[in-house]
Amino acid sequence: MKRTCIQALVIAILFVIPATTSAASLTSSQINAILGLLRAFNAEESLITSVAGALTPAVPLTRPDTSGSPYTSSNLGYDISFTTRDYPPIGFGFAVVGVTRGKAFTYNERTRSEYSFAQFGTTRPTLYLNLNAPYGSTATSENMSTPRTCDTLLGATTTSASSGGTYPEPTACASYNYGYNTARGAYTYAAGVGATSPLWWLDVEEANSWSVDVAVNTAVIQGAIDYL
Repeated sequence: MKRTCIQALVIAILFVIPATTSAASLTSSQINAILGLLRAFNAEESLITSVAGALTPAVPLTRPDTSGSPYTSSNLGYDISFTTRDYPPIGFGFAVVGVTRGKAFTYNERTRSEYSFAQFGTTRPTLYLNLNAPYGSTATSENMSTPRTCDTLLGATTTSASSGGTYPEPTACASYNYGYNTARGAYTYAAGVGATSPLWWLDVEEANSWSVDVAVNTAVIQGAIDYL
């Protein structure tokens, strides 16, 4: 009975607040007191969450700064990659062309033709490359030794289900270099086929090889960012 009364009281508060003032006028102590009452009477967690969301002042949405962006608001675009077989009808807004073939250090042999087609968009095309942590045949000394000097490139072995085998676990330092050289390789390849872009997108695919060590994955992405 008491639980029902408290729930009814709080629900009534939620209806009254928008009509009189706003949740923003409640102090954090007042909000915590209401939530504390609900918990004291063993209210369901879903109700507590709903009440907390309604009473907590919302952060107003602000439009991001898009100055210098190659994209126009509400413009429809397409991802064109090595798997693309049918191009969109001419007159589309923009295209983002894949330079790699889904993974690091593999290249889309159709980048030149796809980039040429992407010129039919109303906005110039941009490019993207795929990233992954250094496992397998591309985890070589050549790809992981520069630009940073690392005391160790690879550590203990680990099993990567997505790579289908057991491989040495890369260090964060080596992973930074791997990401850096992944971006350099993609950039060089694109330039060689006449594809340039005012910005590059980094495609982080969940299905690719990634480490359980977040520092390794972060280093790969940061290395690519720093090269670009």
